[in-house]
Amino acid sequence: MSSETLIYIILAGIIALGLALFQYFTKNKSMSKLNMLFSFLRFLSVFAVLILIINPSFDKIKIAIEKPNLIVAIDNSSSVSHLKQDRSVLEFVENIKNNNDLKNKFNINYYTFGESLNASDSITFSDKKWASSSKEMA
Repeated sequence: MSSETLIYIILAGIIALGLALFQYFTKNKSMSKLNMLFSFLRFLSVFAVLILIINPSFDKIKIAIEKPNLIVAIDNSSSVSHLKQDRSVLEFVENIKNNNDLKNKFNINYYTFGESLNASDSITFSDKKWASSSKEMA
């Protein structure tokens, strides 16, 4: 809500209170409970009409925090074990799985690729070849 609207609402309250008090307590000097009730009801009705004329709008802002996805792609071809890098790859994947900072910041998804791309169930380093477009070139 803007400050201009807030000033209008305060002015509407002052005007409604002044009008209600002026109409009930200028002619009749007594402060009976009935006159106080009627002046309060008049204040509410005039204030409500003035608020409807001002027509303030309230904006609701909803903020949602979503963790980004982190994709870990692991080469599952036999070339990794042939190059004797299978142990380092498994250690690296375990380090990622055990890192609590990464788990708190990201949704981690593990995929293996070799002959095809699969969700990572197990890493065996047994796929024969890497899926490539060499067949299309021939």
